[in-house]
Order: sequence, then structure tokens, then C-alpha cells
Amino acid sequence: MQKIRHIFIIILLLLLHACASTVQITSVVEKNKDGDFLVKWEVSPDQEGKIDIYSSASDSSLADFVPVKSSRIEDQFALFTPSGFGVREYFLLKTAGTTSGIVANRLIDMDNIKNFRDIGGYFNVNGEQVRWGKIYRSGDLSSANLFDLEKMKKLEIKTVIDFRSKENAAMHPYLLSSGIRKISLPMSMGEDTLNRKIEDGSFTRSDAIRYMQDMYIGIVENYKKEFSEMFNILCDENNYPVLLSEA
Repeated sequence: MQKIRHIFIIILLLLLHACASTVQITSVVEKNKDGDFLVKWEVSPDQEGKIDIYSSASDSSLADFVPVKSSRIEDQFALFTPSGFGVREYFLLKTAGTTSGIVANRLIDMDNIKNFRDIGGYFNVNGEQVRWGKIYRSGDLSSANLFDLEKMKKLEIKTVIDFRSKENAAMHPYLLSSGIRKISLPMSMGEDTLNRKIEDGSFTRSDAIRYMQDMYIGIVENYKKEFSEMFNILCDENNYPVLLSEA
């Protein structure tokens, strides 16, 4: 009986150690209307204590991050004024011997370009994180003003892959700053039919769901050559940072 009790205690201690070593930090960064960074976090399992926040103008090396603030875990957010050292600012958080992934604001402020986003920061199945500031995506660039073009220049974008249909691209041409190469890989997503339905009021919620389903299946089935070329471009590190642009 005594032996069984000892085994039970050992198993319990091992389980407690495993629980203590699996602390996870989930964090995001947003920019508010005043241009300040809002860093949000959740720590699981729930616990009290402090969380240390680090900042850097680059995500290329953990050694570049410097401590900027310590907060209570239960606060779950902290506000920061941009340091002014660069166009982007990156954060990571530490608590209980655990370090979060590197986080930054995903949505990039633009005047006339819609939905300009950084698609870095995601994790793969092996826990490796996609670098920030390497691949962006956006809506149509034909309405970009000088502020937008200057912002793209500061983001050091080298290559724009334009997915607009040939008809759309001909109707709405645009110029890019010198040093940025544009590659056209036209894909028609039926936007003309969609726009007509929206304008005459015949586009229902069911139509929207069906359109999105059909569109994503259609572009995979009908544009294998274009996707192959896109991945060839992405395999060349000399093309980065890359902007994927659509209508």
C-alpha cells in the first residue's frame, strides 16, 4: 500500500510539473485611432503575476528586443506610443519562463488602399513562426495616393503580384515607385457579375455564401499555372518583401 502511495505521489508531481511547463501566451497587436499600439494577451492556464513586454524595430533577431514595460497578467492589455525608430514595431511577451511569439499590427494604415495587411506571424504545425514584413496582401492599388506609395516604399516592397483580370487592369492602371517590380498573374473571379447583382439588389446572403465557395474552388481549379508561377516568385528570396494585390 505504501509503495502504491509513493507511485501515486510521483505521478501527481510529474503531472503538476507538466502543467507548470505548458504555460501559453496568446497575444495580438492593434493600432488605435490615435496611432498607439494596443498589445493584448491571454495566459493559459489562468494565473497571477507579472508579464514582461519587449519591443524592437525588427523581428530578425530576439537579441534586438528590449524591455519596455512590466504589467500584471490579469490586466490583459497595455498601450504604447510608437517609438519612432521604424515603420513597423514588434513585440514579444514573457512570463513564467515562457516567451510568446513575435507580434505586430497586421493591418497597415493606408489612405486609399483597402485591406493592406501583413500576413506574417502565423505558426506552422511545428511551432515555427512566419516572418513578419515579408508578404503583404491588399486590395486594388489603382487609387493609391502619394502617401500610400511612400508607405510602400518604407515597407521596402520589391515585388507586386497583380491578380486582377486583364479587363480590370486595363480599366484601372496604376504606377508604382521606382524599384518595385509588378508581375501580372490575371485571375478572373467573376467580379463583374457580382457587381451587377449587387447594383440591382438581387444579391442575397445565400448568393454571397455560394459565390465565395464557388470562387475559391474555381480559382484553384482554373488557375494552376498562375499559382505555380506565384510560388516560383515566392521561392526567390530576392523578390521579398512581396505584395499580393487583387481587385
